Amino acid sequence: MSLIVTNQSRVLMLEIIMNKSTSSGDRRLKLFINNVVPTQNTVLEDLTECTATGYISKVLSGSSWNVETVDGITSASYDEQVFDIEEEILIYGYYVTNNTGTQLLWLERFVGAPYSLPTGGGSIGIELSFTLS
Repeated sequence: MSLIVTNQSRVLMLEIIMNKSTSSGDRRLKLFINNVVPTQNTVLEDLTECTATGYISKVLSGSSWNVETVDGITSASYDEQVFDIEEEILIYGYYVTNNTGTQLLWLERFVGAPYSLPTGGGSIGIELSFTLS
């Protein structure tokens, strides 16, 4: 028999992952600059965080996640986070850690990675979303 996750449980599960309904601390959004192709075995030590001038990791406040269920599909989303970087650099993707930066929670490599910022830098916007169905 297959495991059934109810609509109500999906909301709770996403709220726990995003720290919307717990007190486990905010999440941190970071950019990685090494050529990693993520797998289920990727660990935090595999990633090199961006250190370019102007780069600052972003705090993802649990209360700022929008969690909703529409037609049996539960999703969580967060407003776009923009990184302003002041120098030329290649960015391969983003990752999210716990607030202290000691645990890797999830990551995503950009489609068509790397994303190249020219001399003088530029901005990168990340829109986060999760779906459980």
